[in-house]
Amino acid sequence: MTEHRADKAPNEFDLAAIDRTIAEMDPAQYAAEVAAVDAIAVAYAADRLGAEYLDQGDLATARHWYSLAAEHDPCGAGIGLAEVECALEQQAQTAETTEACPVRVESPLRHCEPLRSSDVDEIHDRVSRFLCPHSLEIVKRENKLNAQLNPKRLHNISLLYVSYGCEVSVSPGEVRDFFTIQIPLSGNISVTQGASTFDGTIGRAAVTSPSEPINMRLSPNSRILMCRLDRTALEAQLNELLNTRLSEPLRFDLGMDLTHEMGNSWCDMLMGLTRFVDEPRRTTIPPQFIAGMEQSLMTGLFIAQPSNYSNLLRETLSTELSPPARRALDLIASHPEAPHTAQSLARDVGVSVRSLQQAFRRQMGCSPTEYLRKVRLQRAHDELRARSPELISVNDVAKRWGFRAPRYFSAVYRDRFGESPSETLKRDAPEVAPLP
Repeated sequence: MTEHRADKAPNEFDLAAIDRTIAEMDPAQYAAEVAAVDAIAVAYAADRLGAEYLDQGDLATARHWYSLAAEHDPCGAGIGLAEVECALEQQAQTAETTEACPVRVESPLRHCEPLRSSDVDEIHDRVSRFLCPHSLEIVKRENKLNAQLNPKRLHNISLLYVSYGCEVSVSPGEVRDFFTIQIPLSGNISVTQGASTFDGTIGRAAVTSPSEPINMRLSPNSRILMCRLDRTALEAQLNELLNTRLSEPLRFDLGMDLTHEMGNSWCDMLMGLTRFVDEPRRTTIPPQFIAGMEQSLMTGLFIAQPSNYSNLLRETLSTELSPPARRALDLIASHPEAPHTAQSLARDVGVSVRSLQQAFRRQMGCSPTEYLRKVRLQRAHDELRARSPELISVNDVAKRWGFRAPRYFSAVYRDRFGESPSETLKRDAPEVAPLP
């Protein structure tokens, strides 16, 4: 294997040479020889290969390289690995057509200690122990509970999928130590907190904050994915971003628009984590990966969801955006179709890959490759809306903006915009004047 000096910074290694060397190795050889070189440098190279294969639509190979990278740099490669797992699940649910079928998550976290029960006391006890004490009432006495709970506790974040099977009223009262984001996958949820009421449905999530009493009513067909965030950890993250002590408790707006770009991106990140931790073949998850994902979700929430600190946070982030991050944003904005990677962007702006990744996660709430994909998707969406199907094809647009795998493009496009690329092209097609 190629030798490298251990005293060199990771971004100073000949990553192209490492790429070529790693590409020729099988996993056993990799494991045996990785100790001979700088592990972080190898992780960066494997991460680069994962990104390239993901961009090409070769998801199995991408997962192989991301997995190897995550062994040595979980925070750096973990998001890419979760992205691949998400894409693989979407691919498995995709019909054998040019475009992906709608991705419908029937039961998130279904491998995480699921519980099905019609016993009100049993369900009430399980939710009370997992979240907090609360009251649970069936609205119409003639109805019967047919509940399903799929819980997953991580570190500062916990996930819960819940479906009661009938209309219920849930009142946890005044919650002091956590925030929740409640995402309807079907049906409706009406949430009242203090003097505010919000009706959530698909594309509209409810965000509750500590301090004021909460009352909820869920429709019979409601299926909710709930994300619980520890108050101490979330406010500590905000303290770090603002570099100052909070002057008052953090409060988010009650309603969250998941069709808006930032809300949708945050939801994508959460669903990626949900799919990742629900993989039945995964026996262990590196704690560094969980810590990195939780940090990204918390930072992303501050950016995606209005709060009483939004203005101060916006001013702080706009003034503190580092020059390298600004240059990387400019490179992506000016040429999103270019074959950018985290490594090439870091090299172009003169910093290490780790520094650039940390800057993006801290200031943008996502990784450089995630931000690049968002920009590419938006450019593709804008072009599809502006062009006529008689003059352009979905595949042409996908390739122009850096998506070389049509089915992967269709899947991530539908996740982002709620419809297939061809539906956008047909729906928003401008009228074409007939030839004389």
